Amino acid sequence: MFTFAHYANLSNYSKALKYYREARELSQEINEVSLDAEIDKGLGSLNYNLNKYSNALQYFTSAVERSETVGNDFLSADINQKLGLAYLNLDSIHLSEKHLKIALETSRKIGDPYTEINSELTLSYLFLKTNNLNEASNYLSKARSFASVYSLEYELVECDLLNGELETARNNFEGITDSFKKALVRAQAMNEFNLMIEANYKLAVVYDKYNLKEL
Repeated sequence: MFTFAHYANLSNYSKALKYYREARELSQEINEVSLDAEIDKGLGSLNYNLNKYSNALQYFTSAVERSETVGNDFLSADINQKLGLAYLNLDSIHLSEKHLKIALETSRKIGDPYTEINSELTLSYLFLKTNNLNEASNYLSKARSFASVYSLEYELVECDLLNGELETARNNFEGITDSFKKALVRAQAMNEFNLMIEANYKLAVVYDKYNLKEL
């Protein structure tokens, strides 16, 4: 859950790194701050997907500072959401919540539903992780509502998967299986193999836990 899907294998990662480095050299020649911010964001995402969260944090921090320098609120909201994710993976809950709420507030102000939804999803996961189920459910409900309005199928799968985790915390077997099965059906319709794998895996874990033999 919560990866940036631009580069899906290590071969593409190496290509991405090469092009980012070339772009960095060019942007430094023309002193283009907005481009530097985009490059830092890309390098942060690259490191995040390689589970190098400390490195990702450095790039995202640089990116958000550059985006604020040029007053790019759309970029700032996006990067703050990614900063929140990086901090969350480093178990820095307070800093994660801080940046996610900045992203949420900014995205609402500028009318950026995609970042708003992803900020709410990540906040839901954060509160689930800290066992605050009411807040987790609250943010998840908001994310699902917006994702439905804007027909964001990928995010709706993420909502189903996260709801399954929430129902797991409540030990609600019917809710768990219903959520993961919905996620699987949506993922199959989109032909999103990573999400299909995740949904199948979570269903397998559930049925193994409850010692059931068939789905």
